[in-house]
Amino acid sequence: MTHKMKLKKETKTIYYAFIQKMEVPLGASEQEIDEIEAKYNKNCNIGKVEDNEKLLLEGLSKYPNSWELKSTLLDTYFTYVCRYEREDPKYREYIEKTIKLGNEILNKCVLDNERYSAMQILVFVYRQTNELDKAKEIVKKLPCLYVTEDWLYPEVVTGIERIKAVERNIDSLVELFYSALTSTYGRRE
Repeated sequence: MTHKMKLKKETKTIYYAFIQKMEVPLGASEQEIDEIEAKYNKNCNIGKVEDNEKLLLEGLSKYPNSWELKSTLLDTYFTYVCRYEREDPKYREYIEKTIKLGNEILNKCVLDNERYSAMQILVFVYRQTNELDKAKEIVKKLPCLYVTEDWLYPEVVTGIERIKAVERNIDSLVELFYSALTSTYGRRE
């Protein structure tokens, strides 16, 4: 289990404990939501992506307080945005669904992973719809690169684990640089 997976599991466990302690009706056990997520991942792996929207909507009808399921549904909507051509009516439908759900997560969710994921997706969608002012508002709320888990993790580990963490950061920075170069230069705007 990677440190990110472990952190996500720990955060989720704390969240469920908090919800139960506050006596807020969650409506689902952690295991049931994990099973829906596992089915989602299986569908992705076997090419049944179309089944995921229905799966997640059914899950949310049963467990409407699950930010994890809402975040996964947001990923699904964004996948559809990327799939359809701009002229296709489905493109506009999924743009609207993505913006609505992304903003709901930003306005109501307190879990960092889900909020940051929503912010990332909304920035990309607002870029596609040429709503750059809205994208800038979101970007200004994000922390700078140097206060991220990936950047700080090498500071709290030693030995081989530190070397591997630094190598991952170098790989990420090279990918970021390459992506910036290929998406910026030679592009008509």
